[in-house]
Amino acid sequence: MFFSDGKGTEGANLNGALVLAPWSNNNDTLVGGMRMDKFGNTEFHGKVKATKVNVNAKWWSDFVFAPDYNLMNLSDLEKFIIANKHLPNVPSEAEVLKNGIDLANMQAIQQQKIEELTLYIIQLQRQLNSLQTQISDLK
Repeated sequence: MFFSDGKGTEGANLNGALVLAPWSNNNDTLVGGMRMDKFGNTEFHGKVKATKVNVNAKWWSDFVFAPDYNLMNLSDLEKFIIANKHLPNVPSEAEVLKNGIDLANMQAIQQQKIEELTLYIIQLQRQLNSLQTQISDLK
């Protein structure tokens, strides 16, 4: 363990950080270690294990159940997926590989999609009930 900028061998300086060695500055994620800069930004190379992680969310998705929520119709959703190869308001694979993901934001996005799926299921169940009623009336 030593204080350094984690980017050389000069030791502590204004850009100093707490470094748990070994540390590689060559983006070699196979070399373990941790570096925390003066702002508290922490970078790990290796697995992080915990029994609990609390992430402060900036938003949550319950607005999906508001009466004025504009749920995309399934036809438009299908067209979006065909054109973009991902769900609306969800980062693409390229974005995730380039920028990583914000866990709190991604969890909220996934919850929004779960809630939207629930609304689609409710709509489909209503359609099914209506069709069953029509079939019964025809018999």
